[in-house]
Amino acid sequence: MKKYTIYILIFAFIFPSCNSNMQSVQIMYYGHSCFEFNYEKYRILIDPFTPEWFDYKLPKGQFDMVFSTHDAKDHSYFEGLNIKKLYLASGATDEFKIIIKDKSSIQKGSVTEFIGKKKFSYWTVPSFHDDVKGQKNGVNGIVCFDFNGIKIVHMGDIGHILEEKQIKSIGEVDILMIPVDSYYIIELEKAREIANQLSPTIVIPMHYKTEKSSNRAYKEDLDNFAEMFEKVKQYNGSSLKSTRKILNVEPYLLILEYLTEK
Repeated sequence: MKKYTIYILIFAFIFPSCNSNMQSVQIMYYGHSCFEFNYEKYRILIDPFTPEWFDYKLPKGQFDMVFSTHDAKDHSYFEGLNIKKLYLASGATDEFKIIIKDKSSIQKGSVTEFIGKKKFSYWTVPSFHDDVKGQKNGVNGIVCFDFNGIKIVHMGDIGHILEEKQIKSIGEVDILMIPVDSYYIIELEKAREIANQLSPTIVIPMHYKTEKSSNRAYKEDLDNFAEMFEKVKQYNGSSLKSTRKILNVEPYLLILEYLTEK
């Protein structure tokens, strides 16, 4: 009996993909603040941008869920996308407006969905696009995902450091996607402070100047933000497979390349 147990353990160690409990989420970066998450058979997109403003490439195919953190052309462009369900974060409350074809409804709080035996949850935390309670740029919805233990948070166009209530509503974070353009949104020092507040393992910067966004007047660039971190990794590619293994490390800033082909 002991021999068989040892063989099974060795097999599980050498072939970890055979372990049904192994969780993974594929993350694809399309540029600006737009990401795709692949979990099991689900395709999830967040903050698609208008092609008129950028030279980035929008994804093709059908999406099960498309999220938008707030109403802006660089975060809520849906034309040409094949969408089953559209989720518009309120920004003012913890609600999503859900649109399925021509019908809409309101969803409040955290919701858990199942794909077979696997589950994932999502919710939104209200915030502001500026540091004057939305008086200048309005509201912004922080969008949170929990893919059965892998927790990803997209900050949208956050404009202020977080209050204790917001930190509690967000909860633990494995991967944090945060904007680093202090012309339109939060200053770099405050973006770094948010990372300190949430203590994620991986921080992925977004919403920064590149050669594909030269027509937008950004004040800061990626290098300024990267200098604030002790550990920085430049990832060779736009697609990252996130598992518990890569999250069980020291915190670091991870720079993803944006997708250059459709």
